[in-house]
Amino acid sequence: MKEIIRDNNAIFKFTPKINDLNINLFNVIKATGYDNNKTFPFKPLLDDLFNEAKNIIIPQCAYTILTSVECYTNIGEIYIKNIRFKTDRIISSSLKNISQAALFVGTVGEIFDNWLEEKKEIEDPFTEYLSNLIGSEIAESIARWVYKKIIQEVDETGLLFTNRYSPGYCGWNVEEQKKYSVFSQIIFVVLH
Repeated sequence: MKEIIRDNNAIFKFTPKINDLNINLFNVIKATGYDNNKTFPFKPLLDDLFNEAKNIIIPQCAYTILTSVECYTNIGEIYIKNIRFKTDRIISSSLKNISQAALFVGTVGEIFDNWLEEKKEIEDPFTEYLSNLIGSEIAESIARWVYKKIIQEVDETGLLFTNRYSPGYCGWNVEEQKKYSVFSQIIFVVLH
């Protein structure tokens, strides 16, 4: 069986530079219901908020490779190091018979959370909304970045891999990520 060789639960940690994250503000614009930059009337506000955010965030991410003993499934659930996550059938069925899995996590940093709280105090719901969307896009860009790192490692072994799975998608309740509170976001890639 193919396997990624690892050193006793090695955790690979990264602090990517903001310019390496490929943040796409058009995703923020689309989330507001607009379909292009030209018709979005709040572009100056978005740009100002993004410039503020990128100056305070501290992107961090990490991953580890889990064996089938450390990560296994039952119908509608996944176990990671004996912590049960109720994922619903969509995810657990795609993860059955796994030989290894990559668990990766990422965060924009606690400073960003404090910044969001400041935006709430302004009592401008739209500014708060845009700020949250910016945070989501930055978090997603961190996930894309670390996923590429894992794929680079997997490509060297010849193992196959799946899409990413994370709380909040495919029936997996976002509250489940609190069980693994090392970082703010949990994502799986299954290696076959």
